[in-house]
Amino acid sequence: MSNIGFIGLGAMGAPMARHLLKGGHALTVWARRPDAMAPLFDAGARGAASASDVASRSDVIITMVIDTAAVEEVTLGSRGIEMLDAPVSGGAAVAEAGTLTIMAGGDEDVLERCRAILECDGKTIAHLGPSGAGLDPVKVKDVLMTGFVESRLHHKDIQIVLAMARALGIELPASAAAATVLTELQNRGGAKTDSAAVFTVLANPQSPVPNP
Repeated sequence: MSNIGFIGLGAMGAPMARHLLKGGHALTVWARRPDAMAPLFDAGARGAASASDVASRSDVIITMVIDTAAVEEVTLGSRGIEMLDAPVSGGAAVAEAGTLTIMAGGDEDVLERCRAILECDGKTIAHLGPSGAGLDPVKVKDVLMTGFVESRLHHKDIQIVLAMARALGIELPASAAAATVLTELQNRGGAKTDSAAVFTVLANPQSPVPNP
């Protein structure tokens, strides 16, 4: 089995790491919050002092962090590595079940070498092309239908899209309008609700949105 490093142990990362341990892999973990690592130690994982410490101990490294800044924080400075872009879909409950949809970009040979690892966490593993490539809309639609498109992290995702559009000089008025509603949902206390809670904002312009 592989020596795997896992960085980021939030609602998605923690259950994914547990499935890797159940799959028999040696696992080294690191998170910015020490209390997030403790339950993984009880399950058999080893702790690391930093992201670079994880890298020095691991053959394969998985990051499950929240945004671009966090990705840059844990990856910049690495050299001589092969990488897969592998966003996941399904939400925390599906991560707990180990049946995520994993959408991989990168060299297909690298994906095949990592497939057994990804299968610990995912039911559907789709190769969508090389990293940074344009995507086949039909293939993207098919794989998204197996996941959970209505992620509660849509607010973060749509802000990334709008930032990219601004950098390219593209206007996305419908996306901007959706972002406004999602921001209002966050401001009313609905950060941990499903994205369907936007209908509460639209139907009740002044009402707070309780978190589950």
